[in-house]
Amino acid sequence: MLVIPPGLSEEEEALQKKFNKLKKKKKALLALKKQSSSNTASQGGVKRSLSEQPVVDTATATEQAKQLVKSGAISAIKAETKNSGFKRSRT
Repeated sequence: MLVIPPGLSEEEEALQKKFNKLKKKKKALLALKKQSSSNTASQGGVKRSLSEQPVVDTATATEQAKQLVKSGAISAIKAETKNSGFKRSRT
């Protein structure tokens, strides 16, 4: 027959204290996050729209892209050759 002691052992009590301390820290952290998120929401945050982007015509953009490819900053997109495999002959 299994005998269960009525109270907690020292080890179990220490673990419960640690667990309760972690719970308190977690609640404090959640409250801090909630408070900081409400502050950033009231400030408006950093939002970018299309109107803030500089307007560049296609010719200028193409020239800039060519210069970046030449300098090696970006690599050009190469068209993939489609391998159709063997086809049945038509006779």
